[in-house]
Amino acid sequence: MTVTIVDAVGAARTWINAQADLVGMGNPLQKGAHLKELDGAEDAAYAWLTLGTGTGTTGGAESPQMLARISAAVYGPTEEATARASVALADAIVTRLAGQWTVVGDPGSQVQIWVGDDLSGPASIPDGPLIRHLVDFTLIMQPALL
Repeated sequence: MTVTIVDAVGAARTWINAQADLVGMGNPLQKGAHLKELDGAEDAAYAWLTLGTGTGTTGGAESPQMLARISAAVYGPTEEATARASVALADAIVTRLAGQWTVVGDPGSQVQIWVGDDLSGPASIPDGPLIRHLVDFTLIMQPALL
């Protein structure tokens, strides 16, 4: 049996958080990517990742791949900080995931991400009183074949 489905949103989080010039102190997405909303007032930008509709498989039995639609809700303390973080995230996705395998994850559960595609956003969509930009994208991935 061939395994095709992977933890897509977990792999996306791992990849984003490994981008040293995107995540961490002094970088646009200072608090990194998370699988849940953070509590409290935002003092730095972060992304809340969710798996969207339109996720499925392609490639057939010979080359099975997963197409994962990911939504990144980027929150920040100001409109400027949120815009800077969402633009930096979108740029990293389309430039760094451009057709070269990137392996993420722990041994035994590694995922190969091939490309970030079909990006929409950043779009400014306020979340009540919170500042939020949305960046939606598709990742083509599969279990690592190492």
